Amino acid sequence: MNEDKRLYSRLPNSCPAQCSLLDSFPETFPVTIIDIGPEGIGFVCEQSLNVGDSVYVMINLGVGGEVKFITKVRWSQSIVNTNQVKIGVKISDTSNEDLEKFVRFYYRRLIPGQNRRKRVLVINSDKGKVESLRCELIKYEYEVTYAFDGESGFSKYITERPDLIILDIAANKLDGYEICRKIRRLQNDSSVVIFMLIAKKKDKAKIEDHDLGIQKYFLKSVSTEELVDEAHKVLLTSDDQTSS
Repeated sequence: MNEDKRLYSRLPNSCPAQCSLLDSFPETFPVTIIDIGPEGIGFVCEQSLNVGDSVYVMINLGVGGEVKFITKVRWSQSIVNTNQVKIGVKISDTSNEDLEKFVRFYYRRLIPGQNRRKRVLVINSDKGKVESLRCELIKYEYEVTYAFDGESGFSKYITERPDLIILDIAANKLDGYEICRKIRRLQNDSSVVIFMLIAKKKDKAKIEDHDLGIQKYFLKSVSTEELVDEAHKVLLTSDDQTSS
């Protein structure tokens, strides 16, 4: 193992992966990633590999999805008193899309503060809707807070500083219009993303006339899955812009 030739530091990272020797693909064996870098990966497994072997690696990045690489074994080291082996591989071939995802994943861990989970605030008087959104959002590992009226929701916004707000236009005590005015004008916050749930299509024109800075509108009949899918796309995009 010659770490002097590395252009980028390896960062400790534990995540599951599957590997396969190219000549035995699709038969795979499990490995545990122990460190990552834009050029290579270190992992632990029970499979004996030789320096120079070509290995297909499939890594689960969690919320970031899966990436696939063709790699070459650079070094191999047995772990004393176990049947496991530490392996270091260098990335030799992959798609541009997978490499970009992997590099973003690496830099989010390299830059201080980028490990914070995204926060979503749900403001809605329908407790069933709030709970279904919460259950779906936590599957993506987002931090979810919620309020059943507008006044409590605005207080949660002040204390939690969410990345995304899913807001019912008809929230009790303080409606969606007033909450948006307070956020955009009084707080001068243009960064938080706001999704508005509206009752009728004509509400959209009314909101736009008031120039409240809403990113997306949805009829209240929208499915939880569609709403969460749109939230996930927006939050992933904000991650990409931060790391670019």
